[in-house]
Amino acid sequence: MTDNPLVAAPKSVWDDSQKFAGAGLLDSGYGAWTDLYENRDFSAMSVGVNGISVGLDVLSIALNPLGELVKAGVGWVMEHVAFIREPLELLTGDHRAIQAVSDTWGNISERLLQTADRYEAAMAGIGTWTGEAAQGYRGAAAEYINGLRALAGHTGNTSQGVMLAGIVVATERAIIFDMIASFISRVIAQALIAAASSVVTVGGSVAAFLTSVSVDAALLTARMAKRLSEMLTVIKRFVARFDQLGAAGRKVADALAGKSQSMHNWADKLERANVRTRRDLIYPGGDALKYTRYVDRATSGPAGTVADSRPLFTGKEAAKATKDGTAEDDDG
Repeated sequence: MTDNPLVAAPKSVWDDSQKFAGAGLLDSGYGAWTDLYENRDFSAMSVGVNGISVGLDVLSIALNPLGELVKAGVGWVMEHVAFIREPLELLTGDHRAIQAVSDTWGNISERLLQTADRYEAAMAGIGTWTGEAAQGYRGAAAEYINGLRALAGHTGNTSQGVMLAGIVVATERAIIFDMIASFISRVIAQALIAAASSVVTVGGSVAAFLTSVSVDAALLTARMAKRLSEMLTVIKRFVARFDQLGAAGRKVADALAGKSQSMHNWADKLERANVRTRRDLIYPGGDALKYTRYVDRATSGPAGTVADSRPLFTGKEAAKATKDGTAEDDDG
């Protein structure tokens, strides 16, 4: 850790605002409480994002209480247990570290502007200077001040650019973490249902469950690969915008484009080879059958369509990442 005051440190997962991250309704509820009642933030973005987050979590719990309870526990563990989170962040990226880089460039921009302002203020002290040398100094000083302001503008733009990349990474990371947590939640819930149904089905429900897990895992892998492919494409466009990187920037952008396309093609093949549904594989009985039928009916209706809307979830996470990133940038 550097002692340079301009270098921002990444936010810890144990920071007060992050202590319930990944825990579903507990996380969204705590975030809404903090923004609205503690910080008194009644901006349209804050109210809208918090309202959508809480609403979707409440709806999901109503549709599948057992699954969402398990998912909240799994999501919290994924966010807060380092040896689980860190390998996943090697895949998805660490948005907190990216935000820290953005904050650092923002601090540099602010310091450059402050330096230019102080230098300009100090120029008032030489108002009585006359002669050719004084005029030459004033010209050079003006160029220096303008140079500082121009450099501050460039570093500020860099800060904003890095922040946008961080928002993309944070959004995709949240989606992939949610996909993994949802998968684990389904596996645990289905294992309980299959075990409860094993007597009625003479062990058939357990065998079907084991088969469904492998199919679901393959489909999850394909969906995550597609999400990462899309993220690489966005970052490739971001890198390509920095013309000053020259040939090195173009080389990175081309490499990202190639990796994105190959990953997407591989995901398509994997998905086509494993398109099956759990309903074809699990045949529970008794109370387990009643719960499964309830979840199937609930999630297949209009409410289920809203709760499982990937575009809506993506928009929510993108807005949340934007709100958090903007707030941290203002604080920095």
